[in-house]
Amino acid sequence: MAQRAEQERLEAERIAREKELERQRIEEEKARKREEERLERERIAHEKELERQRIEEEKARKREEERLERERIAREKELERQRIEEEKARKREEERLERERIAREKELERQRIEEEKARKREEERLERERIEKEQAEERRKIIPKRKTKEFKLAEDLKKIEFLEKENEKKEHENNLLALETSLIALEDKIGEKALSINKLKK
Repeated sequence: MAQRAEQERLEAERIAREKELERQRIEEEKARKREEERLERERIAHEKELERQRIEEEKARKREEERLERERIAREKELERQRIEEEKARKREEERLERERIAREKELERQRIEEEKARKREEERLERERIEKEQAEERRKIIPKRKTKEFKLAEDLKKIEFLEKENEKKEHENNLLALETSLIALEDKIGEKALSINKLKK
């Protein structure tokens, strides 16, 4: 009986040790799984953090690229605006110089016409004086000192004819002056039309 009881005790101890070992194995397995799960969670969290950082860096890179692109576009627009302003200023300067050139040419032409008129008037004055001197010289040679009424009448008629001719000359000169004024005005309009056509062509 004592031997049997000893055997049963030993068997019970063995079973208890096996159960304890099994319990420890199970605990260790649970601890291992918990550690694996913890490490997996940490790995996933680390990967998520890395992905978040990558996304943030990608967003920051895109924002920087967009900023640089906006600055590039703004610079190009500013350069284009400056180019257009410079082109407009150049055209305005060309038009101003062209108007000044036309005005100078018109002034020179007007002066030339005035000088030509003055020269002609002086020639006509000298010619009239020459004719009058010749006529006076002829009258002194032909007509006696005492003039008759008929001679005076003839002289008056000559004076009237001379005055009428002078009036006709002045009227002719006035007509020429009016025509020249109209011509200058027409040239002004043609010059303005030419400038407008050049602007449209440009």
